[in-house]
Amino acid sequence: PQIRERLLHADKPSLGASGSCMAISAVAAALFPLDNVRLNPRMFYMPLPVAVGMFIASDLIGITQDGSPTDHAGHLGGLLFGSLYAYSSWYSGRWGVAGQLPIIYRFKQLMQRGRL
Repeated sequence: PQIRERLLHADKPSLGASGSCMAISAVAAALFPLDNVRLNPRMFYMPLPVAVGMFIASDLIGITQDGSPTDHAGHLGGLLFGSLYAYSSWYSGRWGVAGQLPIIYRFKQLMQRGRL
C-alpha cells in the first residue's frame, strides 16, 4: 500500500538518465551472467547479476523511504524494461542466436548442480 501511494502521488519529476543505465545493466546481466564487476574500486568483484540484484534491493528499500532524492521508481522501471527487452530480443531471433537466454541457462545449471 505504501509503495502504491508513493507511485500514484509522486510530487517530483523524474530527471536524468539513471533509468536507462539500469536498463542497460539488466540487459548486460541477462547476456553476461558470468562476468564479474566492482561497484567501486574499494569493493570486491561480484557476478554481474548479483550487482544488479543489489540495485533492485536498494531501490525496493529506497522507494519506501521518505525524502529520498533518488527516483527509485525510475530505476525499477528501467530494470523492468531492460529485462523485457533482453528476453524478447533473444527469443524473437532478432540477435540471430538460438538457445536459452544465458542468465536462464546459467540459473538452470546452478539448480541442477544443487548450488541454489
